Amino acid sequence: MASPPPPPSSDHSSEPARLAGLLADRTRAAFCLALLDGRAWTVAELAGYAQVAPSTASEHLTPDGTRALRELLGIDGAAAGLV
Repeated sequence: MASPPPPPSSDHSSEPARLAGLLADRTRAAFCLALLDGRAWTVAELAGYAQVAPSTASEHLTPDGTRALRELLGIDGAAAGLV
């Protein structure tokens, strides 16, 4: 029987786990699914789609709420006007 391959030596080996953790939240996962259509959504529309209160949606969309996802995707928050 062949032995399993060695673990990746890259610093990127933990990124899939981080992404899975971010998407483990039902609200964030719903937002991501909604945004796949490529159009701009208002906070109220995202809240309705995710079936959460607009205040909950707003909290998820603050710079603090999106920091981990932006870091994972390599998005510069300052350049995007999110800091």
